Amino acid sequence: IQSTPIYVMFGGCSMIGGLGGISSPTEIIIRDSIFEDNANYNGYGGAISAYNTFVDGSISMEVSNCTFRHNKAGYGGAIAGRGSSEKVNVIMKIKDCTFTDNEAFGGGAIHASSCTNVTVENCTITGSKAYDFADREDYHGEGGGAIIIMAYSKGTVRDCTIKDSYAE
Repeated sequence: IQSTPIYVMFGGCSMIGGLGGISSPTEIIIRDSIFEDNANYNGYGGAISAYNTFVDGSISMEVSNCTFRHNKAGYGGAIAGRGSSEKVNVIMKIKDCTFTDNEAFGGGAIHASSCTNVTVENCTITGSKAYDFADREDYHGEGGGAIIIMAYSKGTVRDCTIKDSYAE
């Protein structure tokens, strides 16, 4: 699903086996939904991607009470957020979610980059993985088996359980 309205809200949805799930350059709220077996191999967010590369100010993404299973992406196996400057940024709030067996090159479950402010609260992340490119000795994964918060970004992780997640 690609959206361009000013505001997008999803609730009680199941997205299974898609290519990249939801990609939004606008405000987005997602509640009580399941994302399973989605992939965006060369991009950001196997299930959800919020990006702001052109709108002055912040866009926000709120995700609550959702389940993410077996999603894959280049960056952020389940969720990714990215901005482009202090004046063009993304605010991500992720609360009461479960992440199981998601994987990416950077940030097995969650990837925040380029002026993204992310808060992850009361979530469980299990079996997520950040991998290396097996066929490239000169190119290694970014890390963050569960969560990666890249340069110029801010993050808060509180009251979460992270287990059996690793970076190669």
